[in-house]
Amino acid sequence: MRSFYIAIGVMVTIATVITLNYIYINGVSEKLSDITDEAINSDFENCEEMTKNIRQYWESKKNLVSLSVNFNEINEVDDCITMLVAACSEKNEYEYQKYLQMLAGTAPRIARLEAFTLSNIF
Repeated sequence: MRSFYIAIGVMVTIATVITLNYIYINGVSEKLSDITDEAINSDFENCEEMTKNIRQYWESKKNLVSLSVNFNEINEVDDCITMLVAACSEKNEYEYQKYLQMLAGTAPRIARLEAFTLSNIF
């Protein structure tokens, strides 16, 4: 009987950790999407400030996010941010907008991969 209670306790702990991870990843993804949308809607003259905000936010969250999100997604976000910095420093508005759009598409994908769906569970 004691083993049963221990097993139940372990299962509850695992379910709690999974739920907290889901909430955290969704929050990071939402905030990254919001910052990216704000950059898309702002003037190109503000690209340095916007890129700095995106980069600072991502660098502060990347280590914890990388514990549960696929490396390919993390790498894609890193690449988009690096290209944003390059496009902004070169004053290339077309490239800057292109990489903002790519980042806007990548950020929600991070949360989608952590969602509670049958395909993600099995």
